[in-house]
Amino acid sequence: MTSDGAPVMMGERNGVIARMKVEVPYVVPVHCTGHRLELAIKDTFKTFAYMKTVDEVLQNLYKFYHYSPLNWVGLQEAGSALHIPVLKPVNIMGTRWVAHRERAIKALDKNWPAVVEHLTQVGISNKGDKQSKALGFNKVLKSVKFIFVLRFLCRYLQLVAALSQALQDNSATIETVLSKVDSVSLRLHTLNVDKIVQDLKAELGELTYHGHTLTLAGGARNAPATLERLCTSITSDFSQLCQKTIEYVDIRFKDFLEEGNILNDFRVFDPKNWPDDRAALSEYGTSEIERLTEHFRTLLESKNYETGSIVAEWSELYICKTAYHK
Repeated sequence: MTSDGAPVMMGERNGVIARMKVEVPYVVPVHCTGHRLELAIKDTFKTFAYMKTVDEVLQNLYKFYHYSPLNWVGLQEAGSALHIPVLKPVNIMGTRWVAHRERAIKALDKNWPAVVEHLTQVGISNKGDKQSKALGFNKVLKSVKFIFVLRFLCRYLQLVAALSQALQDNSATIETVLSKVDSVSLRLHTLNVDKIVQDLKAELGELTYHGHTLTLAGGARNAPATLERLCTSITSDFSQLCQKTIEYVDIRFKDFLEEGNILNDFRVFDPKNWPDDRAALSEYGTSEIERLTEHFRTLLESKNYETGSIVAEWSELYICKTAYHK
């Protein structure tokens, strides 16, 4: 039985699954893999202080345009003047946390010139709260650090969101899940963060982006005074973000590989794990099959299945595999 991992569902004493086990002792509790990833990324972003600024900008821009038809029309007109097909700002709050943030980041990255242009006009033609909001948004949006983070997150969240999508596939097996997780972890480990930062630095040139002059401070205290210092600092931040992602994902998924976890035993059914050597194959998976048989014995025997023949039937698969490959 799959759940989101909340105590009300998976609590050892009074959780729903614990109560189910009283009547159905062989039920296998599974913490949703998609939710595991969501928690791992949330944990990761807690270590990246600037992510709070990014989230505030994304959510406040969403509200600024979602709750004001006038602002939304103004953004569309700015986009039309710049020949940019504007995407509607995305609410970062939702059940699919990773997917919402990826869409929000992509939308802002694409809309950036139109958003900055529209906010500039709002700051000029309005007074009071609306003016202060527009000027405040642009102060952050036109900071070098924000552009670096925005562009990096586009690449980072694309990797993570692709993993999230794969984990939502109903046909995914445990082996598929672990393979996808390992693949993304490897790509994050080998991501050349220094080159990404240097390429972005070259793209910004004389601290201009889409025709707008950027600032180094961005309103933050103790901000790096030079572009070189910022690049050094942001390279360290991005490298740590990738490393922390790998660490927290590993923490959330490591129980699949723990000895004695019934889910780990199911991996013997994936032919990709079967050894090619005939002698090794003859011994492969026997202990796992015995544990699975014992775990589901009540169910199997209620269906009048002869549990003593299961290991023998498992051995017959070796013959079929060997014959198939001859």
